[in-house]
Amino acid sequence: MTLAIRRRYALLRGLGKVLAGTAWAALVVTLVVTPVGLARAVLGGASEEIWEWLRYGLSGTVFFLYGLFLAQAIEVVLAIEENTRQATFVLEKVASLTQQVRDRLGEAGSHGTVPGESSGPPGPNVA
Repeated sequence: MTLAIRRRYALLRGLGKVLAGTAWAALVVTLVVTPVGLARAVLGGASEEIWEWLRYGLSGTVFFLYGLFLAQAIEVVLAIEENTRQATFVLEKVASLTQQVRDRLGEAGSHGTVPGESSGPPGPNVA
């Protein structure tokens, strides 16, 4: 069931997209720059610089994972909020329909008959 409910928290949704974009950009930069730096350090014979470039690559990867995690966490919280709002809307509709059915059954009962039942006292069971 798809409901036409306006989406809320546009700023938070935008922040999630910016975080995801920044994380992907950081990964691309890390994947482009780290191998070049490592190659330069290896060709130059600087073992200390090799470790620095490896740490740079690792920190870029961690930043990517953290940024993507934050973006996904925002999306999850917003999805939970939206689903809760939709469930509340559906439950209100079900409660309204249930009340309408009760009202109609109450009207039929006040006239002496309930749909599906016969009028009059129950008779003895005849086999």
